[in-house]
Amino acid sequence: MTDNHQCVMEDGGQVHSNTLLEETFYVTSKKNTYYKVRLTEKGLSLEKDNNGATKVETIVLNDIIGCRCMRSKRKSAGSCVCGPGTSRSQFKLVESVEAYQSYDEFDTSAYLYIYAYTLKKARMKGIKRRERTTITLRFRSFDKYEDNLREASRWRLAIKCLIVGLPVPKSFMSPSHENLESLISACPGEQRKILVLLNPKSGPGRGRETFQKRIHPILSEAERPYDVHITKCPNYAREFVRTRDIYQWSGLLMVGGDGIVFEVVNGLFQRPDWEKALKELSLGVIPCGSGNGLAKSIAYAKQYSKISESKSFHDAIDGDPAIFDGSFDSCDDNEIISDNITLETEAERRQRLDSFYSATSAKSTYFSTGSISSYHSIDDPNNEDIDPENSSQVMYGPSSRLPALTSEVSNSWTQIEGEFVMVHAAYQSHLGQDYFFAPRAKLADGVIWLMIIKAGITRANLLQFLLGLNNGTHVTRSGVDMIPVKAFRIEPEEGANGYITVDGEKVDYGPLQAEIFPSLASVMSP
Repeated sequence: MTDNHQCVMEDGGQVHSNTLLEETFYVTSKKNTYYKVRLTEKGLSLEKDNNGATKVETIVLNDIIGCRCMRSKRKSAGSCVCGPGTSRSQFKLVESVEAYQSYDEFDTSAYLYIYAYTLKKARMKGIKRRERTTITLRFRSFDKYEDNLREASRWRLAIKCLIVGLPVPKSFMSPSHENLESLISACPGEQRKILVLLNPKSGPGRGRETFQKRIHPILSEAERPYDVHITKCPNYAREFVRTRDIYQWSGLLMVGGDGIVFEVVNGLFQRPDWEKALKELSLGVIPCGSGNGLAKSIAYAKQYSKISESKSFHDAIDGDPAIFDGSFDSCDDNEIISDNITLETEAERRQRLDSFYSATSAKSTYFSTGSISSYHSIDDPNNEDIDPENSSQVMYGPSSRLPALTSEVSNSWTQIEGEFVMVHAAYQSHLGQDYFFAPRAKLADGVIWLMIIKAGITRANLLQFLLGLNNGTHVTRSGVDMIPVKAFRIEPEEGANGYITVDGEKVDYGPLQAEIFPSLASVMSP
């Protein structure tokens, strides 16, 4: 509840040399408590003063994804101007100074929402995860809404410039710059949209729901427009990226499991301009499949916790968080409305045997005991845009440095002969969310981890091996060898029987070799 007796307090402290903007805010529900909020090139500093006791909290710039100006909407008759039930849906986005008929003429405040995903340590195991934080600055120092919007737009311009790494126009930061239109139009932003390829049947079939409830709000907060294309048949994503002008998009977001990542990467390698495409188009993956190894490996490399569910990360996204705590009366000073750091100012199976350029988490080869997986998608016989059955299978990509499969390897190669229970090769740390395959693997380290289990391993050790797959302790079991290599070749003995699978799909039982090309593409990380 707002303290009706609060007054404007001048900031008597020294302004930091790298401070771009600074303002004093008051806590609506606490007397004698105020914040000094400073925006610097490193982020947002909130210095709380409660009866002389100070505490500083910093939101680093890399954690801030975007900000937007809002104005409160007109309330229905009999409703409180800003009661306890007030939610974000009762605010209207302001992108220009044009008047909205539904705004609340009694509230001349301009609201600046700053969205951040800050790193927090979980109570269990101390693993980090990102939690959503919304900081709301309410500007109400002036009697006119346009004047308050001008001040909010000044902060928005500075934050947007810092996010994209552009210099902040210092002249626009001066209170003497009063042109509101120029402050709004000067805000930088990526004009190209993000391409979203979504497999609605991946895993439990919640791709659409996950995107709408969790990804859309984040993209909206970051003010990043996007185009969504739903996969309609096997190899749809592959043909899409192979045939379309992908440079019209600023990035490619894949919503599904490792299968859609396989399609997209192989589709890119079927382009003559594959190198340019991989260089200019960042790839992102939203884990919605039964196997989410790539996404998990990225999250593990960043030392984050679970990638599928994080209540503390999502609960504020799934609902409309209350903005106001209690009611307030008008006053001409800055306020902090809630503990969510709300501030105010003053006043679908398929063959995949054509290529081993798999960049998914299952970029792996099983010898002898490999399993066969299936891929589910939507069948659409009426699809006219994409024709996977008649697609070209020409592959480009980097030139191989290995001898021909029919040639002998040089003496520099290490050869291991014998009978094996399993040979498994992968370059990522995880092959699934709970499959910790290579604990020592790092992103772009140029290493393939070759796991070898020779014949003769006891059943007890084999059982312990299987039980240890979820936490990485399988590599310590007797009879299990984990060897880092740059390339490998598997040559089954003539007359021997077994299974070889590539990326979970069975291939002809015979010689097979692979090598790794590190750092070919950029991936989006949390």
